[in-house]
Amino acid sequence: MPRPMKIKLARDAIDHDLLHLAVGENSAQLKAPDVEEMIEQLSYFRAAMKPQIPLEVSRTYQFDVEFDPSWYVEPHPIVDGLAFFLRHTGYGWTGFVFSDENLDRLCTELSGYDGPDAQKLDLPS
Repeated sequence: MPRPMKIKLARDAIDHDLLHLAVGENSAQLKAPDVEEMIEQLSYFRAAMKPQIPLEVSRTYQFDVEFDPSWYVEPHPIVDGLAFFLRHTGYGWTGFVFSDENLDRLCTELSGYDGPDAQKLDLPS
């Protein structure tokens, strides 16, 4: 019999935010750093699971998007390419390394964007 998981945001006696996680009869209270670690560990597990995340962006799924996120770029220290980091308020900082070839493609697509009246970008995967 499956055990339902319940998650809710709570506060402790000194007004710190906690995540209350309950599965069946077991429960845990997680502080923000613990939640960050759990999200990171879950992402590693998910990356190893089948089926894999689709290579194409769903046109029907309602994504949780971050408007005007903070970002940071720097040359990657080992490979020819650029490390590009985006900050999401829930997921944290996520990094991507773009090869020079893929970076050129991305720059070409972005430079062709002419504002809100332009057609949606169709970025290559």
